[in-house]
Amino acid sequence: MKKIIFLLAVSLLSVTGFSQLVIKAEDAIKHVGEKVTVCGKIYGGKFIETAKKQPTLLNMGDKYPNQHLTIVIWGDLRSKLSYKPEERYADQQVCVTGTIVLFKEKAQIEISEEGQLKFQVL
Repeated sequence: MKKIIFLLAVSLLSVTGFSQLVIKAEDAIKHVGEKVTVCGKIYGGKFIETAKKQPTLLNMGDKYPNQHLTIVIWGDLRSKLSYKPEERYADQQVCVTGTIVLFKEKAQIEISEEGQLKFQVL
């Protein structure tokens, strides 16, 4: 019996040790510096073609300037996509995986590959 309990405990620890932390957009600011998966609704986006590195900014959790998380897709990745992210993800529930950083006191995740951003299955 003790062996079974021990094996269950080890299995649980190994599963949780390798699992990705999934959080809500409103909690993103509490996880700066951590690699997490954030799920929430995209309330709008903007492609800034004239800016350096041509970012696409997607606002998760609320409309700009009250967004809980900004998803940044740089122009070099955007040019490889077959769609416009600000249109494809508008009003959609998505999950994004990456490390949360602060930019002007707001939480953001920079996307370096398309697989980091996925539609959320409800």
